[in-house]
Amino acid sequence: MRASYLFTSESVSEGHPDKVSDQISDAILDAFIEKDVKLGIADDSLVNTRLGCETLCTTNKIVIAGEGRGQLFRDIHGVSVVDRELISQIARDVVKDIGYDQNGFSYHGADVEVLLHGQSPDIAMGVDAKKKKSGEEEGAGDQGMMFGYACTESEVYQKGSFMPAPIFFAHSEGAGGEAPQRLARRSAARRQEPGHGEICRRQASRLHQGRGLDPAQ
Repeated sequence: MRASYLFTSESVSEGHPDKVSDQISDAILDAFIEKDVKLGIADDSLVNTRLGCETLCTTNKIVIAGEGRGQLFRDIHGVSVVDRELISQIARDVVKDIGYDQNGFSYHGADVEVLLHGQSPDIAMGVDAKKKKSGEEEGAGDQGMMFGYACTESEVYQKGSFMPAPIFFAHSEGAGGEAPQRLARRSAARRQEPGHGEICRRQASRLHQGRGLDPAQ
């Protein structure tokens, strides 16, 4: 093994297409879970939210696709149909909040295509809890592979960060602009909203239990 090597990391701000897509998917999941919270739907209910939502952003185009179940779906002639107008407005609001209003990509000019549909019976069967002698066992749905670790490389620069040096410095460089500051202010404001703690708890529960579909569980 070499004694020294080059290891780099990339960090992008909220305006990067990947981050825009992530924030749209997150906001859509928030809307589903917020509806559960308002209606008092429990996590172990047979109608609680499950959502796998992928978003793609390109020149004046936003595509939202995936499948799930929840209170923003309606049953029409036996087919689960999502509220496309609401989903489109959520996407536009996210893009507006980030600040995109220009030629090539704007919150009001982008074409939003919503392709969310009801959760397939095969996926639902794999995710539903199965009662066995040893207790409940639950399928995890779609999964992704990732790696990470906590270390002390960044501790000399910021106590309690426990991050590898490359990603720590990449994040630090990216945090110099106004966008991350605006994101921090918005996150602080959202934490004050009624029910936000319950929404976060349910998101964390889905991530921990593997409930729902990848990526936005």
